[in-house]
Amino acid sequence: MLTRRHVRIKVIQSVYSFFMSQNDELESEISFYKKSISNTFELYYYYFSFFSVIYKYSINQLKFLENAQLDVSVQVKNYTKILDNKILVFIVDQYKLKDPESEKRLNEWKSEIKYPKILLNQLFDSVFFKKYLLIDSPNLNQQRNLILNFFMEIIAPSKYLEDYLIDKKLTWQDDLPVVNTFIVRQIRSIKIKKGNNFIFPNIVKFKDDISFGEELLKICLLKNDEIKSELEGKTPNWDIDRIASVDLIILKVAIAEILNFESIPTKVTINEYIEISKDYSTPKSNIFINGVLDKLIKEFEITNRLNKVGRGLN
Repeated sequence: MLTRRHVRIKVIQSVYSFFMSQNDELESEISFYKKSISNTFELYYYYFSFFSVIYKYSINQLKFLENAQLDVSVQVKNYTKILDNKILVFIVDQYKLKDPESEKRLNEWKSEIKYPKILLNQLFDSVFFKKYLLIDSPNLNQQRNLILNFFMEIIAPSKYLEDYLIDKKLTWQDDLPVVNTFIVRQIRSIKIKKGNNFIFPNIVKFKDDISFGEELLKICLLKNDEIKSELEGKTPNWDIDRIASVDLIILKVAIAEILNFESIPTKVTINEYIEISKDYSTPKSNIFINGVLDKLIKEFEITNRLNKVGRGLN
């Protein structure tokens, strides 16, 4: 689930926090970085529990509709279709089995009944759900597509849900795209059969990526003056102090990676930070950052400072 790009973003955020707050405690910033990484996984489990919230809400609604005085056949059919979906049932069962804190998370959702209500109503009004209702006995792929469409077109883009999650933890705003992508892949990979290995993300499995980020963060903070000096004369028409704060930090982190991680190709590093700048800085920052890094790489090559190991690493 965790990607190197997301780790790099976490490092940039930590470096930014360190210098903007004029903090001088390295260990506290490393702790902040590790906590931020941990929060990504916490978001996944909390977010994933929403499928169980949807399922339980649907059960409760059906019970409520049993005593209704008016014609509620349409509502009953809608909720029944949801509860009969084998993919959703499988997700709910797996979540309960795999997350030791499932009950705790579900209890946190209890006071937020408006979210399943709003999103299920949007589902019931959607074109793809109305088409699904016309299928008497949907096959497994059709059931999967319903849950995929529900997640990709209604749950993931929901501003209501996003605001609620960000209010709980601000750092979750940057984690949502990573978690959303992972959940989509999970749903697509489901195979309902005995012994199905539905893998939930474990932070331990990403220890190498996390260690990479921690080492990169330490280099950025401990060698800040050295890294900053690399930029002298490489930013045409701009004094270093006049470069946008985010652009400057992206450049510093990129330089630290280029000079200190032998196994990472320079092209990979440049492309990663250019893409990050598109999302986190000004519209033309990627062009500026690309130009500066390209100039630096040429200088490093001439002075034999690119100590890359393996083929195609320059």
